[in-house]
Amino acid sequence: MREHNDRPGHSWLRRWQRTVTTLGVLLTTLGAATLGTAQAGSACTTVYGTRVSGGTYTSVYYDPYANTYNTLGNTPTTAPNAAALDPATGRMYYVDQTSNALYYYDPATKAFSASLGTVPAPAPGNTAPALVGTNTSPRIIGATFAANGNLYVLYSSLNAGRTYVGQINAASGALIGTYNELKSNGNAVVSPTTNGDIATNGTTDYAVVEPNAIPTIYAVNLGTGVLSSPVQLKLGGATLTNTTTTVNGLAYNPVTRQYYVNLSSSTITANNGLFLLDIGTGTLTDPNSGATFSGITDLASCGVVPDVPTLAKSFTPATVTSAPANTTLTLTFGNTNTAPYYLTKDLTDTFPATPGQMVVASTPALAGTCLAASGSTQGNAALVTTAAADKQLTVKAGLVIPVGGCTVTVAVTAPALGAYTNTIASGAVQTTAGNTLVAANAVLTVQATPALSIVKTHAPATLAAAGQGTYTLTVTNAAAASGTTRLSTSGTVTVTDTLPATLGIAPVSGFQVVSNGVTWTCSYVDELTSTYKTSGQTVTCTTTGAIAPSVSTAISFAVTVLPDATGTISNTASVSGGGDPYNGGAVPTSATCDATHCSTDTAPVTALPTPPTTCSTGTTTNLLSTPNTTAFYNQDTGTVSTPVPLVTNAAAYRQGVGTASAYIVDMDWWFNNGTPNPSNASTLSLYVNGTEYARLTGNAGLGGAAQITALNGAAVSATWVNRGYYQGVYPKVESYVTLPTSVAGVSSAELRFTGGTSGTSDDIGFNVRAINACVKPVAQVSAVKTVQNISTGGAVGSNSSGKPGEILEYCIVTTNTGTLNTTKLAFSDTVPGNTSARSAAYGTNQDIKLILPSGTTYATFAADTDAGQLGGGAIAVNLPTLVLTPGQTFTVCFRATIG
Repeated sequence: MREHNDRPGHSWLRRWQRTVTTLGVLLTTLGAATLGTAQAGSACTTVYGTRVSGGTYTSVYYDPYANTYNTLGNTPTTAPNAAALDPATGRMYYVDQTSNALYYYDPATKAFSASLGTVPAPAPGNTAPALVGTNTSPRIIGATFAANGNLYVLYSSLNAGRTYVGQINAASGALIGTYNELKSNGNAVVSPTTNGDIATNGTTDYAVVEPNAIPTIYAVNLGTGVLSSPVQLKLGGATLTNTTTTVNGLAYNPVTRQYYVNLSSSTITANNGLFLLDIGTGTLTDPNSGATFSGITDLASCGVVPDVPTLAKSFTPATVTSAPANTTLTLTFGNTNTAPYYLTKDLTDTFPATPGQMVVASTPALAGTCLAASGSTQGNAALVTTAAADKQLTVKAGLVIPVGGCTVTVAVTAPALGAYTNTIASGAVQTTAGNTLVAANAVLTVQATPALSIVKTHAPATLAAAGQGTYTLTVTNAAAASGTTRLSTSGTVTVTDTLPATLGIAPVSGFQVVSNGVTWTCSYVDELTSTYKTSGQTVTCTTTGAIAPSVSTAISFAVTVLPDATGTISNTASVSGGGDPYNGGAVPTSATCDATHCSTDTAPVTALPTPPTTCSTGTTTNLLSTPNTTAFYNQDTGTVSTPVPLVTNAAAYRQGVGTASAYIVDMDWWFNNGTPNPSNASTLSLYVNGTEYARLTGNAGLGGAAQITALNGAAVSATWVNRGYYQGVYPKVESYVTLPTSVAGVSSAELRFTGGTSGTSDDIGFNVRAINACVKPVAQVSAVKTVQNISTGGAVGSNSSGKPGEILEYCIVTTNTGTLNTTKLAFSDTVPGNTSARSAAYGTNQDIKLILPSGTTYATFAADTDAGQLGGGAIAVNLPTLVLTPGQTFTVCFRATIG
């Protein structure tokens, strides 16, 4: 502290002293760069001081970038001085020179204390050595928390010229021990002024006093008052004298590792205020380009290096969907010290311009705990500025960062999809506790919402009535555009497919399909509900599995085509939900759905074939004695047979109405799951002549289709039967059975039902309309004989003429004119009179020519092993293995010479 000097010729000093003794404020002097290694938190985050200005008692700190004071608060005292900063609590203690009362200011709470007690002045009995002279004008001029953590005060006596240092109790102001007189080389340091101060750098304690009217800095042992290493202060190359300049404050900034003194000068008025001190040379420099710091009465600091400030930033949420998108940007100023620190330079956070210019939202919603941490008369809220559509956020110098840190939040808008990287560079946050050492980064990702589409297809290319097909519903989450990302689906994705009335779903309700790692569960109203349908069901498939961008997942299920389906079948499936905003996530209707979220499939249908009933030969005859033989089986277990009654001569028929005269059993089939549900699968088999040629197999549980399978060379015209009994109706499928051509006749037919081994079984019914045959079997052959005069080349006919020696050829053509195959054929023809049979007529050993269905061959007249023989005047041919089918022929020719 600087005290008044009562020497003649310095009346301006006395006038200023009177002002100092009645006014007082707090000052913060700021550092600029971070040096040294921080401890585990510290209260030494700035250099404080006391100041008086314009008759108003205020607490302020100075911003060296703007060269202005910022008020911290008004002091409750009239002459604050002897300021000392506690490195443990961050409290700045000071003494009112008028009353010697001890107070403190707490920067963390921004509160001033009441008087803690009175600091006693040096007096007889409390000094060492004993007080010299009469201490009529004692002045407390300085204080510090020493390197050992104890609070010391510096007292000066103007009339005696002696200066004392003593430890006091920070809680009460009471003197601990005695005051020790300052001595250098064993001699008392006599100062004609009451100016000076004490401070510490955390290791060494220092005192600045004015022996012989020359301001001098010493190392001091505050416990004994012993001074050492004196260095006189110099300004502009000249040693200071207290006739022109006095020192009334000393401080050490542990962040910048610089020393400060406060000067009052009558000749260098532009430099009144704060100066940097080179502790080794005593040289003073002006750090503020000549700015005047008038009214400073003392400085306070401590020597523990504070933790470096930190800055973090984040977006909440960090991932948003759709553009433009709003989110909240948060700047988090970290302070792990035990006292607040202050920004010394404006901090501007410039928002990213790519992939689009981020701006402050239309409602900025500027907030955060920093705005409530007011540390100056204008308050922190006024130090954070932005407005809607701004491209940056500015935090101004003077912002108070309280113990524990604080936040600044603002709503921002990102206009386009993509990743926004917002960076504040390392060192950009400049504070009294140092500058940040690392950059602060935050990334906002604006993702596209899921974009679902559906494609519906069918297989095979053409569906068949009373057959089955497969519908496939392929759901895709679209790929993200270049440079952007898209969200996977979340929540429930719903696919809805309402089948037309001519289709019935085959699998049991609740079936699951797994595709590309996505599990779908598909359901519909089944037979457990009274309102179920046998066809035209609404199938709903859902999944909560995530469908990633560019991923497709397919749902396939079998459908049964009803027997009356013709032409084409069309229906539409839709997809919704999963975070896709279309239609608000609700299931769309086919009438309003777009082509992306709905897909319509049209499948051509082959109509159910009609069984043939017309004979190529003969008249159609139904072999059933009673047409429309019908039965319905709802037994649960066992086997039941129902014979099909045939006409009495059914076995005599040898041709049917099918291709190659195959027999056809024209019949209907139907089934339904038994009750109570679910039921076991049962079967219904068609037997003809004791052989099983077709079987209908039910579907266990609540399956919607039963299959007709052809067996043992037979064929069926339709293969699938849809479930039945909806509103009392069984959908019947006319699936006729074509028996293999090896079945030459029908002697018996029956339907055999087989239920499950226990419990409920499927119900099955049938109706046999007809087994059509064409003609009765007939065995019959006819023969036609012709003759030709070979010698004259005469015509072929039933008679001929010739001269003796001419050759005649006789040919007999035999034809199977019946409906049965003929075999074991034998032929004989008498050689006509007046002729003789001619040997080798067709070549050597070729007496008889045989034209068979398999080709032409020859025989001899001899009684040998071939088919021909001449004996008793007749030609005989025996063909025991030849089979003539109906309509086939064989011919026998021989030649004779006219006698």
